[in-house]
Amino acid sequence: MQIEEFENEDDDFKNFLQQVTISKKNDETKATNQDERMLIKPEAGFCLKTKRLINENQQEKVFINVCTSTQIGAPRQITEEELIEIVKAEDPGRFRVPISLGEPIADLDKNGDGCSIFTVIIHPDFYSRAQSNKTFMSFLLTLVYEGLQNKYPQYQLDTDWTKLKHRKYMGQLTEQTIRVRPKPFIVEVDENKPSETSVEKIRSSIETSENVERDFLGTTPEFKIIREPIEGEVEFLIMDVQLPKVKSAKTLTLELNSDHLILSTRSNIYHLDIWLPIEIDSDQTGAQFDRATQILTITMPVFNSRSM
Repeated sequence: MQIEEFENEDDDFKNFLQQVTISKKNDETKATNQDERMLIKPEAGFCLKTKRLINENQQEKVFINVCTSTQIGAPRQITEEELIEIVKAEDPGRFRVPISLGEPIADLDKNGDGCSIFTVIIHPDFYSRAQSNKTFMSFLLTLVYEGLQNKYPQYQLDTDWTKLKHRKYMGQLTEQTIRVRPKPFIVEVDENKPSETSVEKIRSSIETSENVERDFLGTTPEFKIIREPIEGEVEFLIMDVQLPKVKSAKTLTLELNSDHLILSTRSNIYHLDIWLPIEIDSDQTGAQFDRATQILTITMPVFNSRSM
């Protein structure tokens, strides 16, 4: 990730965000809109059969092709005991499994009756784990069911599943398009000219703060997330991360999508991995590291603004 020196002498927050956005667009290494999408070809895994309720008197067969691709992110490795603890605590946010949920495709079953076919794709490592462990398989099936229900609420899927014995998939396995988001562009403020924006006036509204040790990834730094404006519809999330041991933005790596943020530093000094409280537009997000205060400020426009 390329880092530029940046001197912000304008107190207007939106002007600052615009400057960052323009800088990102002019950067020669920034991906084009076409490059931000990737076609992936799924590998066959297994097929589930269930049904959905169309109306009080009509049902339709539904087939779900559970497939794999190394282009999908692999979840972190956890033990069966950890997974059971997470499930019992009803805290699924502690363990996220990247999954691509394809759109329903109308087809015909072997009897010539109409049916719908979904294709979901996960990383082969998690697929293998589920194949060899009932707890992980149960978690995977729940993930698939809830994911499809959340994305396609009009499909009232039955929770009664049947795993087909002699077919790995129904219909045809077509390529799916996934979005590949570029890493945010971090600008650096000259240590002799620390920036000051209108955001400083509302920093008293603290949404989140943590200070947790992580042995292998680094220490979780102190941070806070605030909203702008304080009342009414949210336009921006502003995140301040305290990095007292960081001297330059060149040592920082920031990755995020609409609801997930990961910040890491060279030599594993700090590591921050959180789920955001509201969906943001990661493509328009800007990040600014102040070398004088050693604070990283991340400005995140809210996607489809709504109250927190």
